Amino acid sequence: MKMRKLSLPVVFFMANIALAAKPTAIQYISPVHNSTLNSRTSGIIIRPGGKLDEASIDFSGQIVVTGTTNNRYSGDIILSSDGKTLIFKPTTQYNAGEDVQVSFLSGVKDQTGNSIPSFEFQFTVTPLETPLDPKDYLSETSSEIAKLQDSIAKSLSKTTGLAKTVTGELPGNFPKFTLTPGTGAPADGYIFLSPSHFVDKKGFNLILDNSGNIVYWQEITDGTPVCFQVLPNGYLGYGSMYEFYDFTGGGPTKFYMMDSSYTIVDEFKMGNGYVAESHEFQLLPNGHALMLSYDLQSVDMSKIVPGGHPGATVVGSIIQEVDGDKNVVFQWRSWDYLDIKDSYNDLTLKVFDPIHINSLDMDSDNHLLVSVMALAEIVKINRQTGAILWIMGGKNNQFTFVNEEEVSAYAPEYFMYQHDVRRLDNGNILMIDDGQKARRDWSRVVEYQIDETNLTATKVWQYRHDPDISVSTMGSAQRLPNGNTLIGWGMGSAVSKTAVTEVDPSGNVVLELAFNANLWSSYRAQKYDWHGGTHFAQVLRWELAADNSYTWDGEDGVTGITMDIKSFTGFGYNEILATCYHYAPIKPTFSGKAPLVLPHRIVLRPFNLAALKATLKFNAELYGIDKPDSILIYYRPSVDSGEFIVLPTSYNSVTKQL
Repeated sequence: MKMRKLSLPVVFFMANIALAAKPTAIQYISPVHNSTLNSRTSGIIIRPGGKLDEASIDFSGQIVVTGTTNNRYSGDIILSSDGKTLIFKPTTQYNAGEDVQVSFLSGVKDQTGNSIPSFEFQFTVTPLETPLDPKDYLSETSSEIAKLQDSIAKSLSKTTGLAKTVTGELPGNFPKFTLTPGTGAPADGYIFLSPSHFVDKKGFNLILDNSGNIVYWQEITDGTPVCFQVLPNGYLGYGSMYEFYDFTGGGPTKFYMMDSSYTIVDEFKMGNGYVAESHEFQLLPNGHALMLSYDLQSVDMSKIVPGGHPGATVVGSIIQEVDGDKNVVFQWRSWDYLDIKDSYNDLTLKVFDPIHINSLDMDSDNHLLVSVMALAEIVKINRQTGAILWIMGGKNNQFTFVNEEEVSAYAPEYFMYQHDVRRLDNGNILMIDDGQKARRDWSRVVEYQIDETNLTATKVWQYRHDPDISVSTMGSAQRLPNGNTLIGWGMGSAVSKTAVTEVDPSGNVVLELAFNANLWSSYRAQKYDWHGGTHFAQVLRWELAADNSYTWDGEDGVTGITMDIKSFTGFGYNEILATCYHYAPIKPTFSGKAPLVLPHRIVLRPFNLAALKATLKFNAELYGIDKPDSILIYYRPSVDSGEFIVLPTSYNSVTKQL
């Protein structure tokens, strides 16, 4: 298994005492200094920036937390698995509306012997005794939803030109669909989507091949399925949205991980009192998870915008990164960084969502690309500090757009209400530009070449369906390995019935899927070359002897592995089976900082070998590693469990071997 080093956010918990202000050298704290509306159960995260000397930490009192209405809060202090982040978990809730002082006391040293200076910061707790319940506000928008349903029903048309209609032994409420081949070859792999009915909010997880054959189906009975995907470790993930809030376009969601037998083996939740919402779940190869949450707060909007409601309920957005031990190691709140006045949504309503983050993507430099839909902004966030690095689009746009057309009708905001913003392997950014709400009645997929130094965004490719499809909400765009693009039309299928389109680089349709019944839609559509998380090569070598070199390549498979055996303890009738995966490890843990893990793992299973001393060599080109001199190889003695330790690793540029 090969991994690239990565500095992850470090969490540190603080408490109250009159000390110096937070030094600028401290990399990250949460909650943000002087921030307001914080959860009553907020954990405190402090990352000084370097790996800490654990022996120098006073786990009973290193962080002192004091409230204006409580002398001192008790809590547990935890050193995160990265060795750099301290987390303070309060044992009781903060008092509503109070100011909380956090003091980090002196005495802590990093592993180079440098002392971390003492400092303090403060934050204010939400005035709400209990979190606002979104269900209390559903009646506020029910009439608008009824109007939308009526509009969609009137727009439905009969399906024509059926090429392959799926029927057979399926439930009566199963979403029947038509898959029509186009010109050219679709990319290899299977289509993953989650058809859901717009009215009853129930749905299915589906895996289909390129001919429309159903490889797998699962009815989700406890909510609406979202984010059905192949995870980096070869397992499957999906979310079940068990409530739906009209005014946010989403709702609280349980996220699950399933093994290759479709058995749920893990569930992911957010911390600090927040509940995960439906728009994004990502499991990183190192075992960390990224999730989103809504945060409802009472705001006097009459003081912010003309005509604002004095008792408005306003929805904020929360981003969290949770480590393998389910500790929150990074948190980012829209309240701290974004101005709701920049929203394109109606800010005079009694209940509204002015932010609406709908996608997260790990950028190539390990920071975050965030789609802030209601601001029509793509925001790049420093994953170490939380600072905004740049903003593309919307009222705070910092980019010059090149090769865009005025026909987009949004100039200088060329995209609006975008979804599924992703960084491509070529460095460009791809998204589906819904473009709804006046000025344009069609949606598109658009690709921009990004210059982050000169802040230019050059449109290099776009696709509009013929006839046009207008996506009122949801949608996805995925660049496939062969250069094709898979498009999920989200709620656009509720009117047009067209749910999935795959096009080649010239915009020719090579595959299209349409639902045959009213009001079906899928939040996203993805394609994966997935075969149950199985290996791509498995090779056996036997009767291994000392002072010999062996390769695990041949007619029965190519693993890219060479082993120079120094010595061993065992029998002459021995063997080693090498199994190679283009997937990350299952539930990885690390004794120190969790590195950025590449999606590769190798399992070596010995027989009749009690001990072995050898040099392992791996073909870097076979595993597609672009910077092999920056790679470290990690090892653990057990398959799919246990802690990884780093092995001494070097790269031979002549042999192209690690």
